[in-house]
Amino acid sequence: MSDRAGKYELLERIGFGGMAEVWRAHAHGEAGFRRPVAVKRLLPNLAGDEVFGAMLLEEARVVAALDHPNIVQTIDFRREDDTQFLLVMELVDGINLGSWIRHHQRARETTPWPLVAMIAMDVLRALSAAHERKDEQGRASPIFHRDVSPSNVLLGKHGNVKLGDFGLARAMDRVTLTTPGVVKGKLSYERQGGV
Repeated sequence: MSDRAGKYELLERIGFGGMAEVWRAHAHGEAGFRRPVAVKRLLPNLAGDEVFGAMLLEEARVVAALDHPNIVQTIDFRREDDTQFLLVMELVDGINLGSWIRHHQRARETTPWPLVAMIAMDVLRALSAAHERKDEQGRASPIFHRDVSPSNVLLGKHGNVKLGDFGLARAMDRVTLTTPGVVKGKLSYERQGGV
């Protein structure tokens, strides 16, 4: 199945949660340019909802301020057809740590300690970069992830470890209050497929 959202060709839904879904996609440009990306968009029943659109915009704003090799990078944020918000991110080709753990539990195998330590160190590097963030004037402006869980730790097939899904993050330079009736918490975000 393939769908089109402007210059982004949505190829396969690879995850979903309470308010959004993530697609493996291609970004298309001039002269046949094509790049694999991940596109996060609101679920169809929430498309056009300004409150949820603002939440996705806040996630894009927060992550765009972070440039670190262990944090999933934001590429673009746009609104398509006056209804759908799209957050375009780098695609980490691999699985999430939750899938890795479940696979090893089913196989009754353990992950070697050096690999466990490497994953933990890379996640801590990502959190350190977010907590030590400075604004454009050089003032401390930390970002707190607030949802570090195995499903948000991505393990790339080339050994890279990336922390993703800053949807619940809080940036100290702007306090965003939860709207009455809107629950912010674990969104049961689960990558489909994988190991």
